[in-house]
Formats: sequence, structure tokens, C-alpha cells
Amino acid sequence: MTPWQNLQRRFSATRLLRQGDAVETLRAGGQVTEWVVPRNRCAYALIDTRGVPPKRRAGFIELAVRRLVPFSPVQFHAVMRGDLAMVWSWPAQVLSAPTTDGLAWAQGDRALPEAVLRGEPQADGVELVALERGMDARVWRNGALVASQWWGDLPDALSWQRFLRGAGWPGDSALPEPISSAWRESPWSIAKPALFDGAGLQAARAPLLAAAAALLAFWLAWPLGEGLRHALGASSTESKIEALSSSLGEVLSSRDHAQRSALAVQDLLSLRAPSSQLALIALLQERFGSQGYRAVEWDMQQGRRLRLVMLAPGADAQTVVQTLRDTGRFDDVRIEPGTVANQLVVNATLRNPRVSE
Repeated sequence: MTPWQNLQRRFSATRLLRQGDAVETLRAGGQVTEWVVPRNRCAYALIDTRGVPPKRRAGFIELAVRRLVPFSPVQFHAVMRGDLAMVWSWPAQVLSAPTTDGLAWAQGDRALPEAVLRGEPQADGVELVALERGMDARVWRNGALVASQWWGDLPDALSWQRFLRGAGWPGDSALPEPISSAWRESPWSIAKPALFDGAGLQAARAPLLAAAAALLAFWLAWPLGEGLRHALGASSTESKIEALSSSLGEVLSSRDHAQRSALAVQDLLSLRAPSSQLALIALLQERFGSQGYRAVEWDMQQGRRLRLVMLAPGADAQTVVQTLRDTGRFDDVRIEPGTVANQLVVNATLRNPRVSE
């Protein structure tokens, strides 16, 4: 191993794949640990952040994830594609429970979903990516991952059609051949990387301090005179570290307080009564009522994201998607099968973000 490779390994995180109670070392590295969460333990969601200021997007995504998933506490990882956040989330217990070797998530560790270490982002299309266990079905549109589902084996024709139609993709598309992919050295990102790690800023503090300490040690080891370097640098460096640690603590405390306040404001704003939704309900009644379709659940999230559950005997999902688009009021329309026969779940984004105000 060359000196440069040895230095790279020392500053790289030790990467561990968590598989139930067992753990597999994917990459040996330094003292920082990076856990990989298997795809079958992750839930995937595409979250629209249009209209949210960039500085508030991390808090907005965290709040959206907590509302979407049925487990708590939750950890997540997000990759941004423009205003869309591609988010993988998992129960915190997946990593916090000790393995048979006694290893577990610790403060300062990092976490990544297996999906971002397999395959490559696509512009448009459908693919099956082979994983350590099972495979990940992905539907890409305009560079964003609009749908993702894990299967332990190749899905049957009916399951595949339901997945495609739920993503707004033609259901008659053939099942592609699984793509074999090796582990990536670094997670994939799209355009400018914009990552939010649900483990929080506190988890990132330890590796940053470790890197700073390692750089300081490297500087001290440089042969420019032991006596002078120790005499001039020791007390000054220690004072700077103490001052920076104090300032960093104050900044992090203020940041945490501001984020909690922002989330509280979002919760309060979501309670406002959506008065003009009546016009939107009337519009959908006009388009679907004559076909015998009936709405059984209506949920307008943050005034711009609609979740509609309706009974639609004999309905074709693609026809429903096109009807909603033809109203000129919806973007990003997705259809999923409901929990009972003839039930459809519609997820769509309003083109007019002030419809509920």
C-alpha cells in the first residue's frame, strides 16, 4: 500500500453493512464508522420542497418524513434533485440494536442507505438493480427517482404492472433484466450534491473534529523544528480550539432552537382551514362523478399536496392520471392501488400553491 493510499484509508470511514443481527465490513478505514442500511429496511419517498427557502429545507424534509413513516424514532438520508428530495428512511432501531459482535450505532457515526451505493442516477426510464439481497426497482423521470420498491426476487407480472402504474408509468412495459452493480466508493448524487443526513448535525460533529485533529497532528509531525513549533504553537492552538468549541456550541444550540421553532410554526400553519378547497372538490366531482367514482378520503397537506382515496369501479389508473392533468390544476400525479377492491390512492401536487389559503 502506497503512503497516499494509507493516508486515504486513515481518513476514510470504516463502512459496515448491517444485515439483521450480523454485520459485514465493506471497507476498512479510520475511527469514524459509516453504517449501510439494507434497501429492504428502508422506506422511500419523493418530497416536493418547492416554495420552501433553501435554509429551511432540512427542517421541512425532517417534518415531512416524520409524518410519512409509521415508525419513530426515524433516521433518513436525502438527495436533492432541484426542488425534489429523494428520501430513504428507516427505524433508528435498525442500527441502535447491538449485533452478535456487540457493535451498534454510536454518537458520531454516519449512515447511508444501500440504494445510494448501488447503480447510477438516470434521466428517464425503468430499471432493476441487483443488491446484496434482492433487487431495487426504480422509475426515473426528469432525473428524479419518482418511485422505488424492493423485492426479494423477480416480481410477477401483476406486481410489476401495479408498481409501474402507481408511478404513472405505462403498465405494459416489460420487466427489464436486473443490473449487477458493485459497491460504490462514494454515494451517488445528482447535479450539485445537497445531502441531509437524518442522524443530525451532532452526528457530523465528531468526524469533523476527528479530521481537524488529524490535520493538526500531521502539521505537528512536519520536520520544521520540534522546539520552535512546540513553543509557539501549543498554547495558541489549545486556546483556539477552546474558543472554537465554545462558539460552535452556541451556534449549534441556536440552530437547534430555530429549527424546533420553525417546525412548530409549520405544524400550526397546517391547522388552518382550507376554505377554497370547496372549488377544487367541485371540479373533481364534475370530472369523476358522472363515471360513478366516489371520494372516501381527502387530505390536503401543507396546502399544496393532495392525497385522495376514491372508489373507482373499473377505472384505469392511466386514464385517471390524464384526467387530473387535463384539469390544469395538478402536477406530479401518481396513482397507487388501495387496500380494498376498486380503490385508488391519488397523490398529486397543486399547480396553484395557495389553493388552501
